[in-house]
Amino acid sequence: MNISTKGKYAVEAMLYIAYFSGQGPLRVKVVAQALKVSEKYLEQILFLLRKKQLVETVRGAKGGYLLAKSSRDISIGDIIRSVEKDFIPVPCIKGEKACTYGIRESCSTRKLWKRLGNVLDNTVDNMNLEDLIQEYRLKLINHYGEVDYYL
Repeated sequence: MNISTKGKYAVEAMLYIAYFSGQGPLRVKVVAQALKVSEKYLEQILFLLRKKQLVETVRGAKGGYLLAKSSRDISIGDIIRSVEKDFIPVPCIKGEKACTYGIRESCSTRKLWKRLGNVLDNTVDNMNLEDLIQEYRLKLINHYGEVDYYL
């Protein structure tokens, strides 16, 4: 299973916005520079995250993006599912009609793919943005010392 760059950047953008959320709204330009991604691509991702009410925008000279709710209330699964078309290891676990091989009833691997899908779901649904922030903070402190500014 492959998570697209959209999914990867969505998690990274949310982590960056969450980490610096105490400093006010973050401009797309700042986040894009930190992630080394184009502003246009990041805007598309942030649009999808906003649509799912994970971020909100503030207009004006000091505007930008903020988390729409607490980092503890945003699971990694919420973020990935906001931007990914399907977050499943193989299409057939969506339902037997999605089986491309036509062996629906006798498929011996479908159970394996369902179990793998459940493991993926449990992993991303039981990890929230706050969990990643704590790890990110430790890595930054170990590398730079205490960080209280935009990277």
